[in-house]
Amino acid sequence: MVITRGLFALVAGALLTSGCQSEAERAAKAAAAQAAAERTLFDQRRNEVLAKPGAFLTYESPEMFDKGIINSYRQLIAVTIVNSAAVTVSVEKARVVWLTEQGEEVGSSPLTFIGGTLAPGMRKRFSTSDSSLTSGTIQGEAKKVRLEFTGVQVPVPLQR
Repeated sequence: MVITRGLFALVAGALLTSGCQSEAERAAKAAAAQAAAERTLFDQRRNEVLAKPGAFLTYESPEMFDKGIINSYRQLIAVTIVNSAAVTVSVEKARVVWLTEQGEEVGSSPLTFIGGTLAPGMRKRFSTSDSSLTSGTIQGEAKKVRLEFTGVQVPVPLQR
């Protein structure tokens, strides 16, 4: 009888241990599946932003400065960028397309953003006065601007 009880306790303990391992294995598999699904969704969103950054990044309140005395030398000196993507976007470069009042293109100049990382839904003001924006100039009578984002990155989030 003692041997039977001891054997029963040993078998029951083994079954309980294997049941716990099985539960732990199931939890690990579920966590791995969840992580894989999250990574797939992140990769999809990342690829969408990289393919068409202008669909997710918009600009507001562009400020222009006319540096010329005799001739017009336009420079974009400040602009607010808004990230409507579901992922963090790092804005590095853009092109300012200068337009007439009628919308005809006059020319373009480069923009570089310093510290241009924007979380989802974030808006950030960039300016030449605080060195968060460097901007080229263009000679001409441009009255409007359009920004085309030419250099963006989507940083991979840290693993939890």
